[in-house]
Amino acid sequence: MEYRTNLHTHTNFCGGNFNVRELAASALLKGFDSLGFSEQLYIDFDKGNSLAREDEKSYIESVLSLKNEMKGYMDIYLGCEYDYFSAETDLSPYEYIIGSVGYVEKDGARICADEEEYSVVRFVKEHFGGNFYKYCKAYYENVIKMCGKCDFDIIANFDLAAKYNEGDKYFDEDDSRYLIPAIEAMETLIKKGVIFEISPHFAYEKVRREITPNKNLIMAVKNYGGSVIIGSGGDDISSLGYKFADSVKIAEDCGFTSVKYFSDGEFLDFPI
Repeated sequence: MEYRTNLHTHTNFCGGNFNVRELAASALLKGFDSLGFSEQLYIDFDKGNSLAREDEKSYIESVLSLKNEMKGYMDIYLGCEYDYFSAETDLSPYEYIIGSVGYVEKDGARICADEEEYSVVRFVKEHFGGNFYKYCKAYYENVIKMCGKCDFDIIANFDLAAKYNEGDKYFDEDDSRYLIPAIEAMETLIKKGVIFEISPHFAYEKVRREITPNKNLIMAVKNYGGSVIIGSGGDDISSLGYKFADSVKIAEDCGFTSVKYFSDGEFLDFPI
């Protein structure tokens, strides 16, 4: 039985190329059982990459309308992605919440960890003296702070700070200077019952060959008693289901016997 569901889906409400119906149609043709939408809620300093306040109502109505239309064919879920830097808002309309940390601040400056590589490298050089371990530590400190901001179900892009570190290009991901802050953040999330997303998104973008987080971190999630879910994090039809089988296999290789999926308001175990 294949894993055919995705909760981490972005649309043209946040700069993607496809609307909710186009994405749902693609998922249906691919044999998906369910599809959840999770637009990035409003961030006042990054309006181009987040859902405008005036569009939030339309987003909610579009997904709920689609939910009714698709009844009997595929389950549709209304979710959101809520960043540590997202503006305060009412989260009660959403069936699930994906938590994330997209930015690092230092010396009054700020960088999106998802920015172009040269921008991230320049920021680390200017504000952390080129020390990526200090940059990653600051990032994971924000992940811990995120746990105090709101209750959320899934953590997306847990190791986003390592996005451009394919082949340990900038730092050693097995070094304790990286692992200790990462594990501290991981433990905090697990204690709150947060599910870790395994994502092929950066592989799809051809930024990394690997599915993320890296295997060592996924094994640590297992060893510390956490759980995982598969999510694309994409905003186009081709990303839906991309390398999902490989992602499930990685979870299995790391000791998991199941991955999570969402159904009618609760997270259940999908045996692997």
